[in-house]
Amino acid sequence: MDHPSLWKISARQAKILDTLCEHGSAKATGAALGVGDKAIEACLTAVRLASNAEAYTPRVRIILAWDRWKRRAPGDTQLLQSLDKFSVVAGNYNTALKELQEAAADAAVLLEATKRQLQEAQDTIARLRKRVEER
Repeated sequence: MDHPSLWKISARQAKILDTLCEHGSAKATGAALGVGDKAIEACLTAVRLASNAEAYTPRVRIILAWDRWKRRAPGDTQLLQSLDKFSVVAGNYNTALKELQEAAADAAVLLEATKRQLQEAQDTIARLRKRVEER
């Protein structure tokens, strides 16, 4: 049975999220509910999938979204939708930033290779000039 919530999750998953909000860590949540850390981690993975969050989304962002949804006042749905859109944009920004950082690293490697080639060309020109002057 789905829990009537922000995401389509089970009542058990909702209970785990509520307990995570209360206790703050997977270990403390597991102790409070009498389950192991692995069960909490598995629940968080399932909730991440249910929330359509990116794979690298920090768990705290998911827990905060859950807590905000639980505390919302009537009419806050539009605000939550805006926050969801912001999260998507932030995720896209992070992806683009990573791609730019990778491109910058590639460019730095190419620049170093070009500098070496230029130095080799200058050395070759200097050797050729010396040979011409010796003749």
